[in-house]
Amino acid sequence: MALNTVAAGRAWVYSHNIGRNAGAGMGFAQPVGVAPAKDGVLFVVSRGSDTNPSQRVSKVTVDEEFITEFGGHGQEEGQGIFFTSVALDQDENVYIADVGLHRITVFDKEGNLLKTWGEPGDGEGQLNGPSGLAFDAEDNLYVVSSISSRVQKFTKDGQYLGGF
Repeated sequence: MALNTVAAGRAWVYSHNIGRNAGAGMGFAQPVGVAPAKDGVLFVVSRGSDTNPSQRVSKVTVDEEFITEFGGHGQEEGQGIFFTSVALDQDENVYIADVGLHRITVFDKEGNLLKTWGEPGDGEGQLNGPSGLAFDAEDNLYVVSSISSRVQKFTKDGQYLGGF
Protein backbone atom coordinates (compact mmCIF):
# COMPACT_ATOMS: atom_id res chain seq x y z
CA MET A 1 0.00 0.00 0.00
CA ALA A 2 1.45 3.36 -1.05
CA LEU A 3 1.62 6.22 1.41
CA ASN A 4 0.73 9.59 -0.11
CA THR A 5 1.79 12.88 1.41
CA VAL A 6 1.01 16.40 0.28
CA ALA A 7 3.71 18.99 0.92
CA ALA A 8 4.30 22.36 -0.74
CA GLY A 9 1.30 21.73 -2.97
CA ARG A 10 2.74 18.52 -4.39
CA ALA A 11 1.70 14.93 -3.83
CA TRP A 12 4.56 12.64 -2.85
CA VAL A 13 4.25 8.86 -3.02
CA TYR A 14 6.44 6.77 -0.73
CA SER A 15 8.56 4.27 -2.64
CA HIS A 16 11.03 2.56 -0.31
CA ASN A 17 13.84 3.01 2.22
CA ILE A 18 17.52 2.72 1.42
CA GLY A 19 19.93 1.40 4.04
CA ARG A 20 19.59 0.83 7.74
CA ASN A 21 21.30 1.95 10.94
CA ALA A 22 24.75 0.38 10.87
CA GLY A 23 28.37 1.30 11.34
CA ALA A 24 29.52 -0.33 8.10
CA GLY A 25 28.30 -1.92 4.90
CA MET A 26 24.80 -1.15 3.63
CA GLY A 27 23.91 0.87 6.70
CA PHE A 28 24.41 4.49 7.63
CA ALA A 29 25.44 6.08 10.93
CA GLN A 30 23.83 9.50 11.23
CA PRO A 31 23.64 10.22 7.49
CA VAL A 32 23.87 13.96 6.81
CA GLY A 33 24.14 14.22 3.04
CA VAL A 34 23.52 12.44 -0.23
CA ALA A 35 24.75 13.22 -3.75
CA PRO A 36 23.33 11.38 -6.77
CA ALA A 37 25.72 10.46 -9.60
CA LYS A 38 24.73 10.46 -13.27
CA ASP A 39 24.32 6.68 -13.35
CA GLY A 40 21.87 6.58 -10.44
CA VAL A 41 24.49 5.69 -7.84
CA LEU A 42 24.19 7.54 -4.52
CA PHE A 43 27.05 8.80 -2.36
CA VAL A 44 25.83 9.01 1.25
CA VAL A 45 27.97 10.67 3.90
CA SER A 46 27.66 9.46 7.50
CA ARG A 47 29.07 11.59 10.26
CA GLY A 48 28.95 8.99 13.01
CA SER A 49 29.23 10.11 16.62
CA ASP A 50 31.59 10.01 19.60
CA THR A 51 30.18 6.64 20.64
CA ASN A 52 29.92 5.32 17.05
CA PRO A 53 32.91 6.71 15.12
CA SER A 54 31.83 5.54 11.67
CA GLN A 55 32.53 8.59 9.51
CA ARG A 56 32.49 7.42 5.92
CA VAL A 57 31.05 7.76 2.45
CA SER A 58 28.86 4.88 1.27
CA LYS A 59 28.41 4.24 -2.43
CA VAL A 60 25.07 2.50 -2.99
CA THR A 61 22.33 2.16 -5.56
CA VAL A 62 18.74 3.25 -5.13
CA ASP A 63 17.86 -0.47 -5.26
CA GLU A 64 19.89 -1.00 -2.05
CA GLU A 65 22.95 -2.56 -3.63
CA PHE A 66 26.03 -1.80 -1.53
CA ILE A 67 29.01 -0.99 -3.79
CA THR A 68 31.74 0.25 -1.46
CA GLU A 69 32.60 2.68 1.31
CA PHE A 70 35.55 4.98 1.84
CA GLY A 71 36.80 7.66 4.19
CA GLY A 72 36.90 6.77 7.86
CA HIS A 73 37.32 8.13 11.35
CA GLY A 74 40.54 10.00 12.10
CA GLN A 75 42.58 13.07 11.32
CA GLU A 76 44.78 11.70 8.54
CA GLU A 77 44.16 12.63 4.90
CA GLY A 78 41.08 10.79 3.63
CA GLN A 79 39.60 10.57 7.13
CA GLY A 80 37.38 12.89 9.15
CA ILE A 81 35.99 13.58 12.57
CA PHE A 82 32.67 15.29 11.77
CA PHE A 83 31.56 15.02 8.14
CA THR A 84 28.71 17.39 7.28
CA SER A 85 28.10 17.52 3.54
CA VAL A 86 28.80 15.90 0.17
CA ALA A 87 28.78 17.24 -3.40
CA LEU A 88 29.94 15.97 -6.80
CA ASP A 89 31.79 18.03 -9.40
CA GLN A 90 31.14 17.60 -13.14
CA ASP A 91 33.69 14.76 -13.26
CA GLU A 92 31.81 13.08 -10.38
CA ASN A 93 34.65 13.55 -7.93
CA VAL A 94 33.29 13.39 -4.38
CA TYR A 95 33.81 16.43 -2.11
CA ILE A 96 33.31 16.01 1.64
CA ALA A 97 33.14 18.86 4.16
CA ASP A 98 34.46 18.22 7.68
CA VAL A 99 33.31 20.79 10.23
CA GLY A 100 35.68 19.45 12.89
CA LEU A 101 38.87 19.50 10.81
CA HIS A 102 37.89 22.64 8.84
CA ARG A 103 38.74 21.09 5.50
CA ILE A 104 37.47 19.63 2.25
CA THR A 105 38.45 16.11 1.24
CA VAL A 106 38.19 15.04 -2.40
CA PHE A 107 37.87 11.46 -3.66
CA ASP A 108 37.34 10.12 -7.16
CA LYS A 109 34.06 8.25 -7.76
CA GLU A 110 35.79 4.95 -6.95
CA GLY A 111 36.79 6.21 -3.50
CA ASN A 112 40.46 6.94 -4.13
CA LEU A 113 41.76 9.97 -2.25
CA LEU A 114 42.65 12.81 -4.62
CA LYS A 115 43.41 15.69 -2.25
CA THR A 116 42.58 17.48 0.96
CA TRP A 117 42.45 21.25 1.16
CA GLY A 118 41.45 24.01 3.52
CA GLU A 119 43.08 26.15 6.14
CA PRO A 120 41.28 26.75 9.46
CA GLY A 121 40.39 30.35 10.26
CA ASP A 122 38.11 33.30 9.58
CA GLY A 123 40.13 35.02 6.84
CA GLU A 124 39.35 35.03 3.13
CA GLY A 125 39.70 31.50 1.81
CA GLN A 126 39.96 29.99 5.27
CA LEU A 127 37.38 27.52 6.57
CA ASN A 128 35.68 27.72 9.95
CA GLY A 129 33.21 24.88 10.22
CA PRO A 130 32.48 23.98 6.58
CA SER A 131 28.99 22.52 6.71
CA GLY A 132 27.44 22.84 3.26
CA LEU A 133 28.68 22.30 -0.29
CA ALA A 134 27.26 23.07 -3.75
CA PHE A 135 28.71 23.33 -7.25
CA ASP A 136 27.63 25.92 -9.81
CA ALA A 137 27.40 25.44 -13.59
CA GLU A 138 31.07 26.48 -14.00
CA ASP A 139 32.17 23.75 -11.52
CA ASN A 140 33.04 26.25 -8.79
CA LEU A 141 32.44 25.06 -5.25
CA TYR A 142 30.43 27.10 -2.74
CA VAL A 143 31.25 26.31 0.88
CA VAL A 144 28.98 27.34 3.74
CA SER A 145 30.88 27.87 6.99
CA SER A 146 28.56 27.38 9.94
CA ILE A 147 30.82 28.85 12.62
CA SER A 148 31.75 32.03 10.74
CA SER A 149 28.29 32.39 9.10
CA ARG A 150 29.50 32.94 5.56
CA VAL A 151 29.55 31.47 2.06
CA GLN A 152 32.77 31.30 0.08
CA LYS A 153 33.39 30.43 -3.56
CA PHE A 154 36.37 28.28 -4.57
CA THR A 155 37.64 26.57 -7.68
CA LYS A 156 37.24 22.84 -7.34
CA ASP A 157 40.97 22.73 -6.54
CA GLY A 158 40.52 25.01 -3.51
CA GLN A 159 41.56 28.40 -4.89
CA TYR A 160 39.55 31.17 -3.20
CA LEU A 161 37.40 33.23 -5.60
CA GLY A 162 35.25 35.33 -3.27
CA GLY A 163 32.59 35.21 -0.61
CA PHE A 164 29.97 36.95 1.45
